[in-house]
Amino acid sequence: MTLKQYQSLCIKSEPPYLTRGDEALMGLMGLNGAAGKCLELYKKPLFEGSELPQDGLLEAMGDAVKSIVWIAHAIDVDLETVLRRSSESLEVKDVRKDETV
Repeated sequence: MTLKQYQSLCIKSEPPYLTRGDEALMGLMGLNGAAGKCLELYKKPLFEGSELPQDGLLEAMGDAVKSIVWIAHAIDVDLETVLRRSSESLEVKDVRKDETV
């Protein structure tokens, strides 16, 4: 699946009555909720010494990405643009050698 296909699926899942402003707010609230869910899923096994529930974490991460798509759509930006802009600010380092890759 391409990023454009994924973005199209996410946008189809939005409630049809949302305005662009509501769409952005729904995405921001969803992103916050998904981040909280990821933290909760990580905290419990850390506290109990049990295994990380990978399926739940993957679902919460997917919800976070879907929320980012909604925010991007609200400001008329595609997901490829979001990722390209993000990658421009990355400096990948090999921490084992402390050399820029």
